[in-house]
Amino acid sequence: MSDGTIDASSLPVAPLQVGEPSSFFNNDWWSPRDWHKLTPDGFGVDIACEAGSIGELAIAGVSLRGHKHRVAGQPNEDSFAIRTTTTHQGEEFVVLVLCDGLSSASHSAYAARRTAALVADLLRKIVVEEQFTNNQLEASLGQCLKEFVAPHLTTWPAPTPEDLPAFGCPDVSPDAIAMKDLLVTLTIALVPTRNGDKGASEVFLATIGDSPAFILTSRGEWIKPSYSDTDDVVLTTATAAFPKTTDAACTRVMLYEGDCLCLTSDGVGNFIKNNIDTLRLGAHFAKVWQTPRDLSTLVRDVSFDLRSADDDRTVILCWTNRAPIELSTTDELATE
Repeated sequence: MSDGTIDASSLPVAPLQVGEPSSFFNNDWWSPRDWHKLTPDGFGVDIACEAGSIGELAIAGVSLRGHKHRVAGQPNEDSFAIRTTTTHQGEEFVVLVLCDGLSSASHSAYAARRTAALVADLLRKIVVEEQFTNNQLEASLGQCLKEFVAPHLTTWPAPTPEDLPAFGCPDVSPDAIAMKDLLVTLTIALVPTRNGDKGASEVFLATIGDSPAFILTSRGEWIKPSYSDTDDVVLTTATAAFPKTTDAACTRVMLYEGDCLCLTSDGVGNFIKNNIDTLRLGAHFAKVWQTPRDLSTLVRDVSFDLRSADDDRTVILCWTNRAPIELSTTDELATE
């Protein structure tokens, strides 16, 4: 405005509409209907995000508390961790870790936060201190998870009548926690920060559970990496999750210049593809996620409104092309 004041509209930002709307966005979060409750320990994590660049990569992570946990006053059971690291030879990598806590595990929100951080720090240490290849990492990953990550999930100080619980940890003694209380999915990516020969780099992927990973190609196609046929059991939380299982399904994929690596919890990934079919939300993201988005827009993307989508939502996006492009399509989805 001419007088230098800010024209701040009182109208809320509308969520991205996908198909049939849910009832959650019919009310403000402060509505007397109490559909958006605080969590007792203050770790609801309604919105968590992190973004930055390194080498030729632009990386952003966003995690949102799902509607079912907001209504129940329960925390976001997803979490992610991003680390950068450099080998002795000067080769830079970025470590991406995403965890989705199982709803049946009573302390999965803590377990997701702690597991993501521990695994990311472990891989960072491996890259810094050891001579490694992707083959060596695949061979030793399960043992490393078993020896150096799983035991640390229950190492917080036990609360006493004189002491408050440790910050961010369960308010019970570690002795009172069983493995079934800490189950999470685990998805790992180790990405070189610079493209190799012919604009391509080899990315190491590992997973325990069923959180989807994708590559969004420069052509706008979603590719879901394939794992070995023997890994079917590992890729479903019905039979395995970390730390009950430390044997991860591993693979290597080529990431080409212009591609985007996308790690998701199932609150996002389940609405991108269904087997070989790209879903409506996936088609939209394939257009608008070709290059990096500003954080407020990316948070809005992940806040899409769809009646059947009430789970926590987490995504880590790793773009190999940091140059902006002009989109010819609208940023809205019409309601069917």
